[in-house]
Amino acid sequence: MSSTVITAANLPNLLIPGVRGIMADYLYYMNEWKQIYTILPSIKHTEVDIETVPLNAAGQFSEGADIPLGTMSQLYTTYSDMMQYGVGFVITAIAIEDNLYPDQFPKGILGIKENLNILSEQQGIALFDNAFNTADPEFVLADGQPMCSANHPIQGGTVSNTITPTQLNETSAESLIKTIQYFKDSSGLPRKFEAKTYLVGIENQFTAEILTGSTYRPFDTTNAVNPLTYGEYMQGGFLLSHYMANPTNYFILTNYKEGLVHYLRKSIEIQMTTDQANRNLAVYGNERYRNRCRNFRAVAGVQSF
Repeated sequence: MSSTVITAANLPNLLIPGVRGIMADYLYYMNEWKQIYTILPSIKHTEVDIETVPLNAAGQFSEGADIPLGTMSQLYTTYSDMMQYGVGFVITAIAIEDNLYPDQFPKGILGIKENLNILSEQQGIALFDNAFNTADPEFVLADGQPMCSANHPIQGGTVSNTITPTQLNETSAESLIKTIQYFKDSSGLPRKFEAKTYLVGIENQFTAEILTGSTYRPFDTTNAVNPLTYGEYMQGGFLLSHYMANPTNYFILTNYKEGLVHYLRKSIEIQMTTDQANRNLAVYGNERYRNRCRNFRAVAGVQSF
């Protein structure tokens, strides 16, 4: 059992009458990560995803000649070991018995759930905080590149899902959208990839609102249309992450839905035990999951300017 035990000495004013209020409850941002990832159930220690090279391009052939043959093969394999996350506390029986305000503090089970929910938000944005990280193997994809890179290898070349660092504005939006439209599959064929939703941090939220919140062009007095919203671009508006560590980075999520996945192995589980020797109550919460980018084509991003 943990050596950190909450005793009556940690809660002296909760043992006496007359306390007017206890300030312990705060609102928090929740369920932001659920708008980013496709949630998939997991029943294994390790989930395995394989990217394949689809049949390459057809070609013209002469009369009497053989039809050209293409090839298909396995390319990259992504392994996702389920991670576990938890928090708990141990409190003495005396601290429980003599606390005059148990309905206000500590709300142990609620606190554990809130703590784990906040952690899930931080873990959910960690892929984006490390989208350009080449040093940490945790955030390097199966193709050997970080999630956002100018050099994702495919057959016969590379594909980029980033642009030169620049501020978020209409020009950078157009450049990033065109970058997405230039995506190719693993065999080098053009496919239908579309920009759907901005993902931004706190510093870029108002700019994203200006760019996506009106059918008229921002800062234009001629009533010109805003191509980002009037056309078939950015129909999903923007998502705001309050947990993004570098709030000036920005990303566009594409129509490739299952490139960003949240493997849910076990939902939050709360356990309580009492130590028979000292009557200390231990409360623990834990869950298991793994966030993974298994295909870079789900996102395009720009490093902070």
